Amino acid sequence: MAESFELQEKEVIESKVGVTREQIIPHPEGDRVHLCIKFPILNAAGAIHAIGTISTDITDKKAVEKAMLDAKEQAELANRAKTSYVQNLLQLG
Repeated sequence: MAESFELQEKEVIESKVGVTREQIIPHPEGDRVHLCIKFPILNAAGAIHAIGTISTDITDKKAVEKAMLDAKEQAELANRAKTSYVQNLLQLG
């Protein structure tokens, strides 16, 4: 995990702009998904003095997004099955 953070920090240093990544962070109760934003903190001369980090746990949001995508897929499958059923009925009748 440290290597991933280091790569993100190197990207900030090279580009001198903020970099946002989703990171999987292990926790005792199970892995969590974090949105990690790293950004340059510049000194008066405009050089990078430090790298700031904001990390937000988005595990629940990602779970909701996945549930919505799964529900959409199921609805599309049901709609295709219904269309196929109706087409078969029309061909028989």
